[in-house]
Amino acid sequence: MASVSGYLERKLRLRVNRAQSAVGLSSQRPFLGLRVVRRGDAVVREVAPKSLERLRKWVRRVTRRSRGVSLAQVLEELRPRLRGWLGDYWRGGREGFWRSLDGWIRRRLRAYQWVLGKHPRGRLRALRRAGVKARACGLAYQESTWRASRAPAMHQALGNRRLEELGYVSLESGYRRRVPA
Repeated sequence: MASVSGYLERKLRLRVNRAQSAVGLSSQRPFLGLRVVRRGDAVVREVAPKSLERLRKWVRRVTRRSRGVSLAQVLEELRPRLRGWLGDYWRGGREGFWRSLDGWIRRRLRAYQWVLGKHPRGRLRALRRAGVKARACGLAYQESTWRASRAPAMHQALGNRRLEELGYVSLESGYRRRVPA
């Protein structure tokens, strides 16, 4: 790296950012948020861990449970970023990657909606309005938000189809539309 940097700086008079420049294996050096890795005999592109962690950190910030804004407003903030992220990185993941990322974001949204209920009685009313009869009372008094977001009754009340009706952009279905059959 030193000889290349020296040539670029002395002969071509270019500045080299040493913090971002390095020589290494393609699996260790991401390029435009993607990295190239070997899976058995195949060589595939993957989303770089740093890029994925930046998205997760941003989603955590937007779906922070103490924000106090409506679910519609949270979905409004999520929509452009998720569409852009999918447009940039759709080549870097297989369907299972997008399915798991989608599931994690949906669970964050369900947990966010759960906290908006504030009190068990309000949660119980909301669950019954959504058509959940069985197990609604037990779920309404569930203390753990993250556990409640995974409950079957919560999926019935705020399922994938309902989230998409509210404006959620599904990463998995967006990936399927882009990938040739």
